[in-house]
Amino acid sequence: MKKRAVTLFAVATCTAAMLLSGCSASTARRAAKLIDTVSDQVAENSATQAPVATATPEPTPQTTQLKLGGKGQVGDWVFKAKKVSTKKTIKASAYTGYKPSKGNVFVCLTMTAENKGKEEEKFLPWVGLENQMITATLLYQDKYEYKPSDLTGYDKCLTDEAIKPLDKKSGLVVFEVPKKVAKNLKKATVKIGTKNENVVYTLTK
Repeated sequence: MKKRAVTLFAVATCTAAMLLSGCSASTARRAAKLIDTVSDQVAENSATQAPVATATPEPTPQTTQLKLGGKGQVGDWVFKAKKVSTKKTIKASAYTGYKPSKGNVFVCLTMTAENKGKEEEKFLPWVGLENQMITATLLYQDKYEYKPSDLTGYDKCLTDEAIKPLDKKSGLVVFEVPKKVAKNLKKATVKIGTKNENVVYTLTK
C-alpha cells in the first residue's frame, strides 16, 4: 500500500511538472490541485495501514508437586503413585519376559488410575492429541527425559490401558533408563499430565 501511494505521488508530481511547463495560470492551478489531491490520498493510506499482528503467548502449564503416596488429578483422571522400584528383568509369563538394553534397567512406578469421565478412555495412550492426551515422563536432573516402555502383553502394565467410567485399575508404569539414573532417583521426578496441566512426583518419600 505504501509503495503504491509513493508511486501515485511521483506520477502526480511528474504530471504537475509537465502541466506547469505550459506557464499559464490556469494550468498552474490545476497542477497544484492535483498535487494536493494525491498528497491527501497518500496521508490517508498511510494512516489506514493494517496493524502488525502479534503472537498470542501460550498459557503457563499448571503444575502440582506431590510425593509418592499423594493423589493427583488431571482432567477426568485421578491417580496415585504409590512406590518406585528397579528391575533388571520383567517376567510377563512363564515363558516370556522383558529385558532392557545393555547398561540399562527398568524403573517401575506402582500406580492406581481411576477414570472419572463418562466414557471409556485409555490411561497414558500411545497416540492422541498433544494438548489433550495424558502422558508420563521420567525426568532426570530436570533435563533428561524418558518415556514409558512398551510392554505389550504384560497384564500389569498401565500404559495405554483402557479403563471404563468410574472404574479403577492398578499396575506399573515402566521406564527404561541408564543404571546411573536408576542409582540416583533422588534427582529424578515423574511428570504425569497434559500439555497445560500436570502432576510432578518426587521419587523419594
